[in-house]
Amino acid sequence: MAAGRAVVGVLLLSVAVGGESWAASELRPATNRPDIVEIGAPVMISREMLRREMDRNTELHEYIRVYGWPEYAEIQEVQVQEPFAAYEVRLYYVHRNQFLVFGRVNVAPNVVDYGVRKYAGPIDPETLDRLLTAEPAPVQEESLAKAEVVVSASPAVSGEAEAAAAPQAPPPAPVVVATGEELEATVQRLEAAADRAATAADMAESASAAAQQSADRATSTLEKLIHSAEQ
Repeated sequence: MAAGRAVVGVLLLSVAVGGESWAASELRPATNRPDIVEIGAPVMISREMLRREMDRNTELHEYIRVYGWPEYAEIQEVQVQEPFAAYEVRLYYVHRNQFLVFGRVNVAPNVVDYGVRKYAGPIDPETLDRLLTAEPAPVQEESLAKAEVVVSASPAVSGEAEAAAAPQAPPPAPVVVATGEELEATVQRLEAAADRAATAADMAESASAAAQQSADRATSTLEKLIHSAEQ
């Protein structure tokens, strides 16, 4: 019986070490911000998805309203640093070499759109090379037309819509859209993380509080990404 418990203990240790090794390969410090830990690869988002994030982050909305649309926009999952959300919205203004990061802040249950600018600086050369060589996905005109109708009907961005409709206003630069393969790969990665963390928690209930928290965090992030991809 003791031998059986020893074998189970070795199996649990192997699972834990394997999970930690996998997680470590996905984690890295953010460029110029070593206190921010990134999880996985960033995902480029379309202007339509960026509009949704603007509705969830007043600071992001106000910046784009004043300074215009970026050439590129991404969402990057990061380790939780309360009270910040578990992801960041990153904007790249290539023509003026400017990189900005915005994050939502959980201040109260009834405040769902409060956010702050977390970082501003130049675009590092490696990131610029990645952005300029990225393959954009085709954008459906019908989808964009529907998005414009929704935006024009929204009081929060009515001033922006009116400015866009003015004859003298030049069309904003396009935002690169995430390919279906990129979004699917991100979803699959998060599903795998949730499954691994949940399995470890089931096998060692008394000593798996951290694993369960990891599973909850991965599941929450997965649901957000799936919701954004479906809409």
